[in-house]
Amino acid sequence: MDNMDIVELRGISKEYASGTENTAVQALNGVSLNIKRGTFNAVTGTSGSGKSTLLHVMGGIDTATEGSVVYNTGNGSIDITGLGEDSLAEFRQKNVGFVFQSFNLVPMLTVYENIIFPVQLSNGVIDFQYVDEIINRLALDDKRNSYPNKLSGGQQQRVAIARAVVSKPVLLLADEPTGNLDKDNSWQVVDLLRMATKEYKQTVVMVTHDDGIAVQCDRVIRIEDGRIVEDAANAF
Repeated sequence: MDNMDIVELRGISKEYASGTENTAVQALNGVSLNIKRGTFNAVTGTSGSGKSTLLHVMGGIDTATEGSVVYNTGNGSIDITGLGEDSLAEFRQKNVGFVFQSFNLVPMLTVYENIIFPVQLSNGVIDFQYVDEIINRLALDDKRNSYPNKLSGGQQQRVAIARAVVSKPVLLLADEPTGNLDKDNSWQVVDLLRMATKEYKQTVVMVTHDDGIAVQCDRVIRIEDGRIVEDAANAF
């Protein structure tokens, strides 16, 4: 079970219309990729290489022009490229956690309320013991009643990670999660994402431009011009 592919991208291409008539920008070009359960994966590449587009297509935030994105959720395989908008939104809510560079916390909610918000949104059952465990592991216990504007950037990103893992998603996607953080907080965030894979059996795919951070992951996938040019496992 641990070697099972959580998600498989098959021949993914993505084009965006450009400002010039009858032309298109090829963000992804025939990408095929398998992500295994319980692994911590980095996606790297220069600005504009297609790494964030890859993450968004993988998570169902964006749709591919060609190809398929197949998830193995434990209830059989599902190709999310064939889902309608409402079904896709429901699938994301139940199966995919997101962590962004900009935190995206709700300012009028406390730390605790922000963390449980996705479960409430999907009318799920809150596992209060699990929530408390995550809050303690992420050193947020003394901040649970604080509001986001009272937190440092590193603390806000820890809340965002807690919010992403609390619904126990099939896949956790992090798009430049250290982009707004200093070096110390960046390393803490990477350590927390690694902990999520080891202790909570999460599967993480993280986009980063920082090669020093990427080498801390189990696997580094490098993209240039919308194609995978390197795919290497790191030895620890």
